[in-house]
Amino acid sequence: MPDLTRPGRFTAPNAQHAVRQAKLLARNPAAYVRGRGLKVYRHAYLGSVAGLGHHQGVAQVYAIRLTGFLGWLAHRAYHLVWVPTFNHKARVLADWGLSMVFRREAVQLAAVEHAGDDFRQALAADALDRAT
Repeated sequence: MPDLTRPGRFTAPNAQHAVRQAKLLARNPAAYVRGRGLKVYRHAYLGSVAGLGHHQGVAQVYAIRLTGFLGWLAHRAYHLVWVPTFNHKARVLADWGLSMVFRREAVQLAAVEHAGDDFRQALAADALDRAT
């Protein structure tokens, strides 16, 4: 998408732009039907956040730069803002809080890919036991 604030340049292909462009795209047809003027997308840089794992992150909000744990918190806070409904926000926040206290579970990918195999094996063993 061309960046109208910097002629000849393009906006970054990220969610920040996609969400803002989608809102504008949704509002323009309604404005046209109501006889109002259409608006063009002009990017306003608010900042960037990134989680780096292990409670580390980076964030730049306007001129404020955060790194380490504070950057990670800013990253989490930004994403929590975009979670719809208070109910979902509370669940995500609770999950994040629990994940800080308890270790991550390790799951073999084969178990995820073929999740029903254990049940099929148990049924087969049960059927074999009944036959004998």
